[in-house]
Amino acid sequence: MTEKKKVQQKEELKNAKVTVVYLGPEIPGVVSTGTVFRNGLTKKLEEKAEEQPAIKMLLVPLKDAVKMKKELRKEMSAARICYQKIAEYAKKGV
Repeated sequence: MTEKKKVQQKEELKNAKVTVVYLGPEIPGVVSTGTVFRNGLTKKLEEKAEEQPAIKMLLVPLKDAVKMKKELRKEMSAARICYQKIAEYAKKGV
């Protein structure tokens, strides 16, 4: 993903112009895998995303969900590394 596209995606999320889906591991009490957000993120999720920016990479517009799922299957992709980082974060009992 290009830097320009990342910035655009971040702005879309911030402005809630687009429906997004969370494709990361479950974070108990915060978000489950596959949760769809139509009107922005929950306050709790926004706070956790500020603590762990990797969460933001796993929030993707619905139109990009299939591409992201493919990226998550690649062993050394940035998406997979973020997924693993968040899985470890969630295990610690956020």
